[in-house]
Amino acid sequence: MTSPELDLPLEEFLTGSPEAVAFFLDRKLSPFTCSGCLPGTLREYLEKRGEDPEEFLRRLKLFMAERKNV
Repeated sequence: MTSPELDLPLEEFLTGSPEAVAFFLDRKLSPFTCSGCLPGTLREYLEKRGEDPEEFLRRLKLFMAERKNV
C-alpha cells in the first residue's frame, strides 16, 4: 500500500512537517536550492536520489516519533 504523503509536492510535505528537514539533512539529502524547495513530489525527489520512498518515509516517521518522545 502506497503512502499518500509520497505524492505530495515536496514543498507542501516539508511545510507540513518542518522537523523532517533535519532527517533529510542527516542523510545528506538537501531538498532545497538557493531559490527554495525543489519542484516535484516527495516520491520523485527520493527516487531521483536512489532512495526507496516507502522505506525512507517509514524511517522518517520513526525519527519524528522519537523526537516527540524526547
